[in-house]
Amino acid sequence: MSRTAAFDFIRYASVWEDADILCEALAPVAPGGRLLSIASAGDNALALLTLDPAEVVAVDLNPAQLACLELRIAAFRALDDASLHALLGVPSEADNPALPPDAVARERHAIFARVRPALAPRAREFWDAHPESIATGIAHAGKFERYFEMFRRRVLPWIHGTGTVRALFASRTLADQERFYRERWDTWRWRALFRVFFSRFVMGRLGRDPQFFEHVEGPVSRRILDRTRHALTRIPVASNPYLACIVTGNFLPGALPRYLRAEHRDAIRARLDRIRIV
Repeated sequence: MSRTAAFDFIRYASVWEDADILCEALAPVAPGGRLLSIASAGDNALALLTLDPAEVVAVDLNPAQLACLELRIAAFRALDDASLHALLGVPSEADNPALPPDAVARERHAIFARVRPALAPRAREFWDAHPESIATGIAHAGKFERYFEMFRRRVLPWIHGTGTVRALFASRTLADQERFYRERWDTWRWRALFRVFFSRFVMGRLGRDPQFFEHVEGPVSRRILDRTRHALTRIPVASNPYLACIVTGNFLPGALPRYLRAEHRDAIRARLDRIRIV
């Protein structure tokens, strides 16, 4: 795979594997232990610190992904919560929705300038060469995130109106979620366009890399549609950060990834020296 798939850009600006599941599984053995994590964007390596391990070894083939983790570590050290969220492009209580996009981009570059001296030379060179990723918000600057943005902007409006999308996140019981999915969400257009956009062919060219499906058997889109049905009917939608980010374009204040939740930030900040990047 490494001979054919490129590893010189940000593929994943956020981590799309659920850190809560990961931490729940490792909780019995993690305290005081040594944990191994794929670095990716760094979200889950940081989340593992909540388990109080002695060390988290974060490994990645892609220097761009390691730069994502290094910038997150430096940002956690140097910034308050509001500035951290602003650099990431994630909502916070201090957000000013009246700011125009160019002002938001300038603010992010100013925040990055405060963090930049703490970066290792290789990470500093990477981010200096990618100012557009800083302007976007570093949690949204990857190829996979742009793929979801295409789905949200170009495909989803052909399936459901804004009212139906907003209603998806209304607080309800799992029985009500299943009813909503069956009666309002699971239309023939949803199934048809989903299967096209998340097919092996389209995802391999726009979202991931064809080589990443080399060992996947059977139709990719059918498997993803089954998992999406599970997420929309068997898991509380209102607290699902990954679903919120895909459908709305960002995480929601009440549905953040584990490493950004207020109850974990102090522990993560106190344990940043325990991450070893390889």
